[in-house]
Amino acid sequence: MHQHLPKPTRKVWPAAIALLIITFFSFSLLVNQSTEFQVQTVQEAKVISEDNNSFFKVKTQEITYENGQTSQYSISGDDQTILSQTVKPGEKIVTFTDESLNQPSVVEKLRLAPLIMLLFIFAGVTVLFTGKETLYSFLSLSINIIILLLIIKAIINGTSPLLATIVGSLSIGTVSIYIAHGLNTKTHLSTISIVSTLLITLVSSLIVTELAKMTGTGSESSFYLANASLTIDLKSLLLAGIMVGTLGVLDDITTSQIATIHELHHTDPKQDFTTLYKKGLNVGKTHIASLINTLVLAYAGGSLPLLLLLFTDPSVPFWVTINQEFFAEEIIRTLIGSISLVLAVPISTALAAKYYSTHKN
Repeated sequence: MHQHLPKPTRKVWPAAIALLIITFFSFSLLVNQSTEFQVQTVQEAKVISEDNNSFFKVKTQEITYENGQTSQYSISGDDQTILSQTVKPGEKIVTFTDESLNQPSVVEKLRLAPLIMLLFIFAGVTVLFTGKETLYSFLSLSINIIILLLIIKAIINGTSPLLATIVGSLSIGTVSIYIAHGLNTKTHLSTISIVSTLLITLVSSLIVTELAKMTGTGSESSFYLANASLTIDLKSLLLAGIMVGTLGVLDDITTSQIATIHELHHTDPKQDFTTLYKKGLNVGKTHIASLINTLVLAYAGGSLPLLLLLFTDPSVPFWVTINQEFFAEEIIRTLIGSISLVLAVPISTALAAKYYSTHKN
């Protein structure tokens, strides 16, 4: 008969309490106590003008709120946009009130309710299929969000985006992984693998962006930041984005590979480095293919409007289009991320194989 070793148990309540504390701390970083922005309920909304002659239709409404204040709201676009953005009585609207004018203006419709509902559905489905251990994953996620918020605040306060992201990425790659997976040999090896791969990502990003003469102003959001009052090194911000995007998948691939080597070693502790490495790499090859597809499709989905631009003007050659900086940014982001993921497999596999082949027991 096989004797099953007892699995290590961890108390769930400390993780749940810590998760609540971190969640409240996250909201405290996000919440702005400004009274200029408010949520108001529409009492009456009537159309005061419509222009259907232009390429984009324009519709203007006069909105009366429950507190008696009024404002005008103009919508422009096609029929579908006009229909979806038209304000109706009973809807909740985000308004901005200028203290000098003391009259609210419409910012946009309130969308927080479906977002919160989706968040609870995500949490419920995850807990339903993975059990109590999910709390440690959520705890790790909450810490990651806090670190990302601190990175953003540091950048806004004048810290180099690259420096802030390097420190933040190392924190995410070390602290959060121990919370999610526990303090053990596998997480030690996974942390070393993540840090090593991040260093390769950083060096390759610096070299490629320099060779490609990237400025970091390719995206629309970077254009707005360049014209804002903030003084931010946009090229460093581009490099920071590449590192954070790569970090999101490194946890999965390194822990999976090291867990594979651990199980192979457990079945036969006498296996040497070469045997463990080859077997682990065979498993990793399938993982690499699926992860690269996931990464490329994720970037393609986020950049779908850019992809449409490839075919809007057939008079412009394909190579001229992809040579533009906003296309080059996405290509560099995708390829460096994919290269880092590919290299993470042999790095983590070699580290784990070396350790377990050396420590037979």
